[in-house]
This record gives sequence, structure tokens and C-alpha cells, in this order.
Amino acid sequence: METKAKRLALILITFAASVGGIILRRLVLQHSMDKNRLLLESGRGYLYGLLALTTAALVAVFVLIFFFQKLTTLKDNLSPKPVWKILMGAAGVFIAAGNLMRMKAISGDKLGSLTCILGILGGLALLALAAVQMMDKRGSFLFLLPLCLWAALQLICDYKLWSKDPILVDYCFKMLADITGMLAIFHIGGFFFDYGKRRLSIFWCAACTLFSAISLADCFGDIEAFLHRLSLVLLAGCFLLQLVFCSKPEHKDV
Repeated sequence: METKAKRLALILITFAASVGGIILRRLVLQHSMDKNRLLLESGRGYLYGLLALTTAALVAVFVLIFFFQKLTTLKDNLSPKPVWKILMGAAGVFIAAGNLMRMKAISGDKLGSLTCILGILGGLALLALAAVQMMDKRGSFLFLLPLCLWAALQLICDYKLWSKDPILVDYCFKMLADITGMLAIFHIGGFFFDYGKRRLSIFWCAACTLFSAISLADCFGDIEAFLHRLSLVLLAGCFLLQLVFCSKPEHKDV
């Protein structure tokens, strides 16, 4: 049965693991790699600890979601309160700003430029969706469509860059953040058709929040990348909190 204790436990696990993940990832980057970014034997403990933390957190979230009720409609899952729309709008601003900065930095990369254009449009569309919903209107999946396309192309562009580096530990958390972010946005879109899957949406939003937060540790000194990861943390975290705390189960909490 879905209870307030289980809801709180899921959120605490996700956010505690995110904070712990950032700390462990910084330790991995600072103390576990040599100048060629090869993993040092003395620092393997930090990496193993990070992998254990993320695995345990996701397993716990996966188990907890089976206690949550299956709700499919937009009105039963996403709150109309302004605070959530402000967070969603902030995520849109960060997405648009990050892609605008990236677009100025790249030249001659047609796929990269197209991805940035979609990112700018997606961020502005997300901001527009937040504004529309603050006026007590439902909105449409079309507002999320540019964001879905951007997330897919962003993964392709990033993987092209990452594939030049044979060391998986360098980019695995950023890759997982992109994959789970794309899945989270896709599943949130289902609620606009009243065919959403609450349990899966909670899992993908929690996973995106976790991996995007860990990826922040890789972005110190790179404002464009930092904005990109922070926007995913805000967006996934905002939807996660709404799906967990603002949904309307048919039974009363105990």
C-alpha cells in the first residue's frame, strides 16, 4: 500500500544518493586517476563505492515504486501549484541558455548545431508550458516534443564525442543521465494523453535526478555543461516530487 512513509523514503533515498554521488565522483576525479585519466589502484575504492551507492539507490527505488498506485491522467499526477511551474520554467531557461552557449562554441558541426537549435526551442517551449499551466490551462504534449527530440540528438552527439575516449568511467554517468533524461521526458509526455505510467515515470525521473547530479561533479569549470546537467536535475527532480507527493491516490494514506 502507498503510504506517506514510502513516498518520503523514495525521495530521501534519491536525493541522499545524489549528494553522496557528487562527493564520491569528485573524489574519483581528484584522487583516483593519473594525468592520463587511468584509474589508480589506490583509488578504486571511491569508484566501487560510487557504483555500489547508485546501484543500491536504484534497486531501492525500483522496489518502492511497486507500492505506488498506477495513475494515468495529468490532473492526478502533476500539481497546478505555481512553485512547480517556476522550477519547470527555470529548467527551460537553463536548457536554452546552455544550448545557446554551446552553439556559439561549435562551428561546422551540422548535427551539433541542429541539436543546439532544438535545445533552445525545447527550453523555450518548456518555459512556455510552465506559463500556460500557471494560467490554469492544461497545455499540450507538443510543448515537450522539441525537448524529446533534443534529448535524443544530444545523446547521439555526446556519444560521438565520448566514443573517442576508451575509458568508460570517464563518461558512463553522463551517458546514463542522457539516457534516463530522454526516457523521463518521454514518459512525462504520456500524461498529456492521460495514458501516463506513474511508476515508470517515477523510476526514470529518480534515475535521471541521480545520474545528472553525479554528472555535475564532472562539469566544474564548464558553465555550458554545468547548465545542461543542472537543468536535468531541476526538470527530473521537479517531476519526481510532483509524481510522488502531489499525485492523488484513490485511497487515503495510512
